[in-house]
Amino acid sequence: DIYLQKSYVSKYNGWLIINKNIGISSAKVVNKIKKIMDIKKLMAEAIKLSVEHKHTTKPNPVVGALLYTNGKIVSSGAHEYFGGPHAEVNCIDKVDPDIKKEDLTLFCTLEPCNHTGKTPPCTEKIISSGIKKIVIGVVDPNPLVSGQGIKKLKDAGIDVTVGVLEEEIKSSNEFYFF
Repeated sequence: DIYLQKSYVSKYNGWLIINKNIGISSAKVVNKIKKIMDIKKLMAEAIKLSVEHKHTTKPNPVVGALLYTNGKIVSSGAHEYFGGPHAEVNCIDKVDPDIKKEDLTLFCTLEPCNHTGKTPPCTEKIISSGIKKIVIGVVDPNPLVSGQGIKKLKDAGIDVTVGVLEEEIKSSNEFYFF
């Protein structure tokens, strides 16, 4: 991966300017920027899935999830009602069993739970599914979860990215992020 230092990039009238002589090709920079844009678009789709259920999940947060591979969304799910299966479980359960799970990336608006409440831990479902990469929108503020789900996934060898469209997700769950 290429990580652009602040000194390599500047803004001018809303345009992102890549400074010359940064030691990497402009094609690599463009590909990195496209990847970031794709991740944000996919997380935005997961947010759309979540807010469809904003009146049925309380006191739980609204959560959306999708599975992505080879340039397309292959499954999606949401936490649909209080006490029901979580978004990650709904999404994983709907994916075509013939798709190799290790090729999938799971996008989830909220950190997966790692405790048993009305449902089993979502982290266990993700780990046992064989999925090797997850993009999480925001860390769950619930002390029963907060960072523990991420740690469990990382400890299981899953590539975890956190912090995509955080403000949008918090806004869609205002009662949960107080």
